[in-house]
Amino acid sequence: MIISMRNLSIKAKLIVMMTITTGISILFMAIIISINAVLVKHDSILTELSTLAEVIGSQSTGAIEFDDPNTAREHLKGIRYKLQGK
Repeated sequence: MIISMRNLSIKAKLIVMMTITTGISILFMAIIISINAVLVKHDSILTELSTLAEVIGSQSTGAIEFDDPNTAREHLKGIRYKLQGK
């Protein structure tokens, strides 16, 4: 049942306008906060993976230089477990 705005008092019209404005503002802020949370999480994941790549890369130098596939597999297994855990 939709009530016509013409039949409402000025007080009721102001209450309706404030309610609509507040609802739109809350919806807008919820969208902004959600987008911010996604971007922060994305940056966190990139930083973590970059750090992990640096550590594994520095640890794998010996395995690559000395052609040691067993050590290289162990390092890659560590990455696999880390990525599956997320």
